[in-house]
Amino acid sequence: MIRLIIFLSKRIIAGGYKNCRGYSMVELLLATVVGSITLGAAYASYDVIGKQYKRILAYSEVQEFGMPVLGIISRDIRLAGYKAIDASLASTYGAVTDAITITDSGNACCDSIVLTYDKSTTQRYRITYFTQTRTTPTTRQAIYMDKEQWNGVNWTTIVDDSLVTDYVEDLQFSGSDLDSNGDPMIVDIFLVTRSRTAIPRSKTYANPGETISNYTYSFTDKYHRDEFAATVNVRNLR
Repeated sequence: MIRLIIFLSKRIIAGGYKNCRGYSMVELLLATVVGSITLGAAYASYDVIGKQYKRILAYSEVQEFGMPVLGIISRDIRLAGYKAIDASLASTYGAVTDAITITDSGNACCDSIVLTYDKSTTQRYRITYFTQTRTTPTTRQAIYMDKEQWNGVNWTTIVDDSLVTDYVEDLQFSGSDLDSNGDPMIVDIFLVTRSRTAIPRSKTYANPGETISNYTYSFTDKYHRDEFAATVNVRNLR
């Protein structure tokens, strides 16, 4: 059976070769032109789609780096100054002092904020949001969080340098409407993040003049940037 298959295959191949003829030069040139046009159109489509994909990815990264952290920080600011009391209306640790402390970075990135509040009658926390420089794969700022717990005598670190979000260009806090202790009852947050993915064309982004930022900057590169802002009413201080 195997020999028969081999024999028939040889006959078919031999017969095919006898009926074959070559292509003319005109046919080859036409095939080359048509093939080149098809490949050029395919590459152009691929290039357009690739650039559009990078733009969409860059825009989504900026939202991913900016929106969630704005909610996280706003939540902790709302908790600032909360004093937990027991059934006897007594607090284990007394009044919350220095409920909100903002450190202004001046003409640089970035501000930091320290928030103090009770989670329960036996749990008093101090939360710090700040930025640090990261260098891999590129140099940029990132927001970190420290968390400390008060034991009645001193503060004990329970969370140290926890990464909150990456690719931060600016973080600003502004307090107003101070209470009798000097703590702000209204806190404005301003945040700028950039994309991790480069976009096809270079563009210039400068800090918006209408924001609370006192950091003067201008970037010209292939990264997308966007700003996020929130105003928080600190009810526990009223």
